[in-house]
Amino acid sequence: MLLAIASVLVIAALAALILRPTLGIPLLFLVRPIVDATWAEPVFFDLNLLDVLGTLAPAIVICHAILGRGGSSFARIPVKGPWLALSAYTFVFSSIILFGDGWLTGLDVFFRQISGIVGFFMLQAWFRTEADLRRLFGTIALAGIFPMAIGLYEIATGVHWTEWQVEGLARNVGLYHDAFSVRFYMMQTLLSTLLYAALSPRLGVGRLAVAATYATGALVVVFKAYSKSAISTLLLWALAWTVLRRRWALLGAGAAVVAVVGTVFYSELTQPIAQLFNKELSAIAGQGALDVTFQGRWLSWREMIDDWRALSPWQQVFGSGMKSTGAHNDYLQLLFHGGVVGLSLYLTLLVAIGARVVRNARKRPSALNVAAVMALSMWIVDSIGLVPSAYPAYQWFVWGLIGVACRVDADGATEAREPRSKTSRIAFNYSPTRLGSRTVRDSR
Repeated sequence: MLLAIASVLVIAALAALILRPTLGIPLLFLVRPIVDATWAEPVFFDLNLLDVLGTLAPAIVICHAILGRGGSSFARIPVKGPWLALSAYTFVFSSIILFGDGWLTGLDVFFRQISGIVGFFMLQAWFRTEADLRRLFGTIALAGIFPMAIGLYEIATGVHWTEWQVEGLARNVGLYHDAFSVRFYMMQTLLSTLLYAALSPRLGVGRLAVAATYATGALVVVFKAYSKSAISTLLLWALAWTVLRRRWALLGAGAAVVAVVGTVFYSELTQPIAQLFNKELSAIAGQGALDVTFQGRWLSWREMIDDWRALSPWQQVFGSGMKSTGAHNDYLQLLFHGGVVGLSLYLTLLVAIGARVVRNARKRPSALNVAAVMALSMWIVDSIGLVPSAYPAYQWFVWGLIGVACRVDADGATEAREPRSKTSRIAFNYSPTRLGSRTVRDSR
């Protein structure tokens, strides 16, 4: 039944994306958490619905970009030089993989990697006004209902569809392949909820309570996934939001709340976190080996580096011709896929994007600019132990948010107007002044 429902939703989302991107793009985000739950069910040859959606959606967006429909001009996107260079080379190394490892493998690598520039482009192409962005991020936040409901049910009943453990802790994975999907969708929900609230000109007590309750549910589910990267990212997010927006009182109050809650709920919160990071804490204290940190990924990384060194000079420079999406490190993945050239282009892109979003957030600390820094920090954390460049939905959200923030800032758009509700102003610490002089017109 779930596969049938997901199939209908995929068809509807793709049709809407073709006919009306402003409807199709939000539908993509709504549908994807449901589609991810069908990962074990093939629908065409060995392809599942994730493969179908991850291939056709980028292809449709690329067609829109080429045709320039609805004001979606690719020429106006910021930081397009590094993006075009990496994307062009993605075609090159994917072609090498295609001829060396089969056409399905080559196309799979290409569409996974190209989802980065697709995500960076598609949000800024059709969503730039405050009202449009508020509706978009509100919709993306609602996409978290399905995985959150599964996670809360799992917590309440103790039912586990899949048995996963880390450091002796039982992970709540739900219907998904692994803990990554659960915690990513919850992190996406948290950041989208924060942006929806921050971009809302009025936020009364009722809506604030709903948003806070919803975010709390997402926090509970992501906590029970017991992800080191998620907890590290949440800490970075708290620092980025309070420091870049200069909310020192909020930083102090938040630290006090964390200290009190961590003490009161020691066995439920503090002890599991200490258990989760026990190897890292032991290594820092000089009492444990470094090799066992990061869940022992050091060993697999060393093996991959040895394998890369055994390649021919041509393969080391231009790409191995082999699929490496299981590398558990984004930089090693790019090193194998595209060689030194591909990795260099990827690092150049990260540096260019990082410089842009940090500069924007320091000069104009709007909610959107700071959220872009938060999204990039999550990407950097995940790139160490995972391969975010291989996850289409992850790239649509992270690069989409960063892209629209860069575009809105470049166009001189302002953050949301100061709300009239005292409750929302206290809760989210809106800036009392506008940070720009004009608002971008809707280009549709």
